[in-house]
Amino acid sequence: MDGDGRPVGLLTRSDLVKPEPRSVILTQARSALDAAQHPAPASAQLDNGLPAALPAALEAFAGTGNFRDAVLTAANLGGDSDVVGAVCGALAGAHYTASAIPTLWRNSLIKKQLIENCADRLLAHAMLQLSG
Repeated sequence: MDGDGRPVGLLTRSDLVKPEPRSVILTQARSALDAAQHPAPASAQLDNGLPAALPAALEAFAGTGNFRDAVLTAANLGGDSDVVGAVCGALAGAHYTASAIPTLWRNSLIKKQLIENCADRLLAHAMLQLSG
């Protein structure tokens, strides 16, 4: 056992997932935004309002300093606030990690255990893909 009471060698989600630098997230998001604004002909019919939500989510994320403020700013912009909030939450989560989500928000989730189990399985799958 280590000093935290975990078996030695046991990795946790926070050991595996490191926050992405803000500049990397913004660069990747702007690239995705550009691709969404200039879709290939085959996907042009699938316009569901997401291209309009991306700039708003980017602005909310870039203009705030923590997960909570980013998501609240995005959700209060109006329009497709659910989409903007979700996109901004994904960007902020990639940057700040899940530990930055307010405890009250995490503990208020319906089916919290199911969501955490799915997240753990997705992470395990991603780690397997990265390892070979």
